[in-house]
Amino acid sequence: MAATLNDAHVVKLIQCLSQLHDVSTTNGSRSVCVNMKEPAVAEICQQSDLFEAFALLRSLKIVKTKGPKNFPGTFFICDSISKAAATVELPDTPIAVSEKVMLFGPDKPPTVFGKVKRTLLSRAQHDVIKALIESGEDGLTKDTLISKSGRSDPRGILRRLMEKDRDWKRVIRFPGKPGRGYRIH
Repeated sequence: MAATLNDAHVVKLIQCLSQLHDVSTTNGSRSVCVNMKEPAVAEICQQSDLFEAFALLRSLKIVKTKGPKNFPGTFFICDSISKAAATVELPDTPIAVSEKVMLFGPDKPPTVFGKVKRTLLSRAQHDVIKALIESGEDGLTKDTLISKSGRSDPRGILRRLMEKDRDWKRVIRFPGKPGRGYRIH
């Protein structure tokens, strides 16, 4: 899977490169090079993710390879790194996480199957999904779901969400038998 600008490791890499660029240019350097094996860079994420992150930054002309005699994994940091660093921020910490869903605060879109949803959840949807994620694999009975979410019609809330969005339909589970719980798969 290719790296995207909102990936946490890409944001951290941009911030790290921006700091290296700022320090070097403050000290009078005209060009700033960095190698992927440099400790400050290598500790950001796995090497395979770094390759994808640097490929993304190359495509955006934030870094470039210096020339044919360049050591593998060495990049020239362009001046545009400062602008890129000013426009990205680390993603928020999720408040509830399942295998396939990351739920953030009510003012941030959730991710389902690794995709950031385009629309925010309503407050009621957010409360019900949060209660289900926190319940784990066992899920919640109807009465417990009402109690934990603070919503009087959680089944209707879930049903309407499933009708609007295929990804939610794939992760929300209704009990198939009495005694089994509602849950996020």
